[in-house]
Amino acid sequence: MSQRASRPLVFWAAAMVATGIDQITKLAIYQRLSGPWDIIPGVLVLRPDQNTGVVWGLFNRWPLAVFIIGILAVALVTVYFLRQPQHAILESAAWGLIVGGAVGNLVDRALVGHVKDFIIVQFHGWSWPTFNAADTFITIGAILAIWYLSFAKRPKNTPEQDCASQ
Repeated sequence: MSQRASRPLVFWAAAMVATGIDQITKLAIYQRLSGPWDIIPGVLVLRPDQNTGVVWGLFNRWPLAVFIIGILAVALVTVYFLRQPQHAILESAAWGLIVGGAVGNLVDRALVGHVKDFIIVQFHGWSWPTFNAADTFITIGAILAIWYLSFAKRPKNTPEQDCASQ
């Protein structure tokens, strides 16, 4: 398989793996934990929580709007990826992680009406908003995508590819 042909495969595989890990971790946490579990006391805690909004609970009064925006975001990222044939393999994975994470949270919104969060990071009285594996995949994917868009050299199309796209 050529590197060009494997890019969509990497995108879809990253999306499916991210969605799968997100849903499996949520299932495990929500079935096994009824209260907090200190992984690293005072720093990392697992505790089932829910969020009808987005990060920091923003827009929690409009769960349907948040759901629709999530669907649109997945569609836009997917269309962007599919219409840009020059993605590197790692960049393809980055866009797939974003889509997979977003789909993981959309599954929650569709099935239970809110996102299942469970990871709490805190330090000396400071606490980051509760998040989940999907949020982690979205963040990692976004950081990689921004890096690629800002600094990486894009693969160049061959003359045959340029002619075929005209």
